[in-house]
Amino acid sequence: MKNRRKTHDGTLAPKTFWLRVQERHCNSSIIVHGGLLMTLVDMTMVDAARDGNGDWVTISFDSHFVSSAQLGDLLHSTAVCTRRTGRTAFVRGAITKVTYPRSAKDESGQDGTEVITFSGVFSRVGGTKPARLQTTEWNSMELMDTA
Repeated sequence: MKNRRKTHDGTLAPKTFWLRVQERHCNSSIIVHGGLLMTLVDMTMVDAARDGNGDWVTISFDSHFVSSAQLGDLLHSTAVCTRRTGRTAFVRGAITKVTYPRSAKDESGQDGTEVITFSGVFSRVGGTKPARLQTTEWNSMELMDTA
């Protein structure tokens, strides 16, 4: 696999995004809108599926809402590609609500409460790497890509 960070044991490093929940991310009950969570999940999973060759599209997507996130919460979305067969990638992960301010010691996001767990199957289409989206296209969500 090209252009992918690996951990000390040689496995692929998980893809990670952070999101500080703002009022515009919430529904009328002041909890994070499920559609925003699903968008963040899909972005995280497809980023984990990428291997540097071609575009990746979602074949299937399974999610389980475990708890809610509210205004001001810091969300940590992480996904890892667990298996690859030809043009297919299998990904799983979770969004976790981090309970203290982001610092070097909370990079794993494991200190908080799970908000949503997810898994998906992705297929590679085409044979060349697509141009990355400009970061300004995602500014409305103010994501922080840490990978």
